[in-house]
Amino acid sequence: MPRDDNSPLQLGFLIKFIEPELRPEDIESETQYLQEDLLDLSGMRQTRFHVLTARQNQVRFKEGLQFQTSPDRLRAILRRLCDRLDDHPLETLILIYYGQVRLQIQTHKAEELASIVAAAEDLLPPDSIYLAKAETYVRTRGELSPAEEANLELLAQQLALTPEEASGLKATAMGPFKSLTEKRQRFLEVMTVELTHQYPPNQETQQVLYELAEHLRLPKQEADSLYQDYLREIQANVEAKRQQEEAEAKAARKQAAEQDQREREQLAKDEHQHQAEQYRDLFRQAIQHNLYPLAFDQGRLEQTRRLWQISADTASQIEEEVRSELYGSIQSASSINYTRLRQLLWSRAWREAD
Repeated sequence: MPRDDNSPLQLGFLIKFIEPELRPEDIESETQYLQEDLLDLSGMRQTRFHVLTARQNQVRFKEGLQFQTSPDRLRAILRRLCDRLDDHPLETLILIYYGQVRLQIQTHKAEELASIVAAAEDLLPPDSIYLAKAETYVRTRGELSPAEEANLELLAQQLALTPEEASGLKATAMGPFKSLTEKRQRFLEVMTVELTHQYPPNQETQQVLYELAEHLRLPKQEADSLYQDYLREIQANVEAKRQQEEAEAKAARKQAAEQDQREREQLAKDEHQHQAEQYRDLFRQAIQHNLYPLAFDQGRLEQTRRLWQISADTASQIEEEVRSELYGSIQSASSINYTRLRQLLWSRAWREAD
């Protein structure tokens, strides 16, 4: 049977209930029970079932199942169907097909169905049965356990395969890498390069990576686990980088704000200093000919001081410094206040000054 080297061998089944005594709702119930029975078999949980339907009195109902599975499950499925006929001898149509070969039986007797097991197995070439079994093991675990190796050895003997034939079929089932570790490593290498170029990945990228896992004979759950772990690692790195960039930007903003604040404070300081110097000049002009400003000048100076927000203490200090420059200092080492003396001297009141 021709097939894609990477696609698993498939054996087809069509099972239909044709018991004339059953009502449509009973046939539908039997179909549901049949599907549940088959799903309980080892390795059948991933099987996709196509439900067959029929119409009676304008009522559509389920009447059977059609599905494909690995050829090595043939005997287990037929045994389960025989057990069902033992318990419920319902007239059932069973069609088994492999490629262009068909085997069909309609019966309600378990012994009649059991009699075709050998004929059904003859549908399959021995190498197909062996390869299907090996592929089932590999696709489940990614490599062969000691028990699986032993089972394959016994199967090869039952199918009269030579050790060379069995070894070649086993190598085909294993794929290009012979251990689960090697398959994981190769998948990680390719996935790393792929997601470096395509992140965040889209559905097409994910599908391509899962196709790679299929070709490597890496179990899908292993591929999915590696894929999700790597995505979480990338997302963690992206988040860490985002937080770092955010922290750096915040620090830069803080630094810029602090620098701006310092510049504003310096500008305010410079402006205040400039205004203090202007006040000094105004006061100097106001007392060029008098020890104290005239009332008019005093009012103008006070208005200017308030406008420029020069404190009274600062203004007094400036005024005293200017007055000392022009008329001499009144500072005393003994803390005596010579303000009155200076005023008398400036007024030429010599007697009072003396």
